[in-house]
Amino acid sequence: MILNISIDEAVDIIKARTHKPISMRIVNSNTINVGYEVSVKIPLIGNRSKTISVDLIIDNVTDSDIYIHYSTGIIGGDSLINALLSYFSAINNPKVVEACEDGHIMIRLNELDQLKGVLEKVEINSISFGDDGIMVDFNPLF
Repeated sequence: MILNISIDEAVDIIKARTHKPISMRIVNSNTINVGYEVSVKIPLIGNRSKTISVDLIIDNVTDSDIYIHYSTGIIGGDSLINALLSYFSAINNPKVVEACEDGHIMIRLNELDQLKGVLEKVEINSISFGDDGIMVDFNPLF
């Protein structure tokens, strides 16, 4: 079975949960680009904002663990992303997100309270991106 979540719906869910200004666009079947707007107050100039974009690439899905890595494509950009990631509460929880070396991250979906009950009833085969949005291929467990 395939669950299809539109990009707009995913953005709305993330904004509602994190209260952070983000954007998303699909790059290819295993890569999504996420933009985060950063606003800085500069003395004598005022507020300036810039959108920082990062590609999130799905490497593998095993049981309820998702292995991804990220890339900004600019020198020093990955260090900036490391700093920004600390603002998201789920990423600060080592039970949910394990940051590894070189921009690799493991996300343990079964550690998210909202998904525990669901993951006892389904097995995730893959997660990919298409024209319609985010596609989660899964099998129900009987």
